[in-house]
Order: sequence, then structure tokens, then C-alpha cells
Amino acid sequence: MTYNESLKCFQQSRWESLSVEEKAEAMQAMENEMALRSGREPCKVHISREWCDDDKLGVYDCESRTIQVNGWQLENLSLHGNEADSHLETILHEGRHAYQYDAVTGKIDHPDKQEVEVWTENMKEENCVQPGPGNEDAYNNQPIERDANDFAQETMRQVKEEMKQANGESLDEGSGGGDFKSRWSCFTEKLGGLLGGGEDNSHSRGNGEEAAGSEAHSQETDGGHGQDEGQGMER
Repeated sequence: MTYNESLKCFQQSRWESLSVEEKAEAMQAMENEMALRSGREPCKVHISREWCDDDKLGVYDCESRTIQVNGWQLENLSLHGNEADSHLETILHEGRHAYQYDAVTGKIDHPDKQEVEVWTENMKEENCVQPGPGNEDAYNNQPIERDANDFAQETMRQVKEEMKQANGESLDEGSGGGDFKSRWSCFTEKLGGLLGGGEDNSHSRGNGEEAAGSEAHSQETDGGHGQDEGQGMER
């Protein structure tokens, strides 16, 4: 799927008619484009089915360099399944975490060196705030989450303008979005262990459905099922 095709998929009326696999394919095409624009390698978007009783939407896994999305929440009858904007924000938000991690580990050159130092300190196990009941403000106000939230909001506005151009018509109103309460971006737990020298609490993820395509701007992609080779976070 191309980027322009994904823009049409994220139109609210179109999103509601897509299958889980088609939604994940649109998210992959969006991730490919955002990675290209930011100068990093794109992450594979992987459908996870292990969060069966949870409304969490996604997480960046730094070991496997994948963005894990909750397959149950892509189903049309789920709490967030028909919310195109919520899933668009998720892929932008988690992709920004991939960018932060690449900047901290030296894979890419972020122009603001002081900001990289702040991210590095925040990712240490003793400094990162984990999501949980009663600590939403502290979690969202830490530097890496605040940056990812701001990036997703600003990029959403740009993408919406590009959606208008791609469709040649006025946008219909999106459902959901603008609320990170349900977004699970606690990749910092794993980063704390990797960067802060803490205990490695990772475990292998189970089988899942891998979103089609991993190359930026691929014209065609092949969907399928496969074993996730990445390491996840203990919850």
C-alpha cells in the first residue's frame, strides 16, 4: 500500500469498512512514510492478540524494532475499532518513540543534543514513569511522552491536510483521537533495563499477524502470519 492510499484509508467512513489486516496495512504505510521523513528505518507494524482484555492500542518494542498494535482494538465491534483518528495517532506516537530511541542510541543525529540528553535520562529505569491508575499526569508529562504526544498532535494536523489533497474533498469528522488516555506507550520499561543497567524483564511474544510490508513507499505488500521474533515487556 502506498502512502496516498493510506491517507484515503484513514478517512473515517473508509476506515469503518476495512478489515483488521487492511487497517494494519494502512498503519504500516503511514509508518513507512513518517520514518522516511524523519530519516530513520521504518518499523514493522505487528498485530498482537495478547491484550484480549485490554483497551490499550499499541506499544513500541525497541528490541525487535516493531510497533505492536492491539489486534482486538482493530476489530469493528471493539471499543476503539472504528476510531480512525485514534489509530492514526497511535502509529504516529509510537513511531516517534522509535525516533527517540534511535537518537539516544546514536543511530540517527537529532539536531537538539540537549534534548537527546533529556531523553536519555528519562529512559533510565530509575527515572521513567510507568502507566498505571492514578499516575496519568506524571506519565504523560515526562519528557519522552510529552514529546511523542506533541509530535503526534502536530503531525496529525499535517496529515489531515494531505488527506484533503489526496481525496480532493472535505474531510469527514473522525471518531476518537485527541485522547491519549488509552494509548499504551510504556516502551520505557524495557528501555530502562537496557539503558539503565536494570534487570531485563523481557519475554518472547507469541504468534501474531504481521502487517503487510516493511519497506518505505512499497507499492505492493504481502500480508501473512508469522512468529514474532522480538522481545516484549513484562506487564
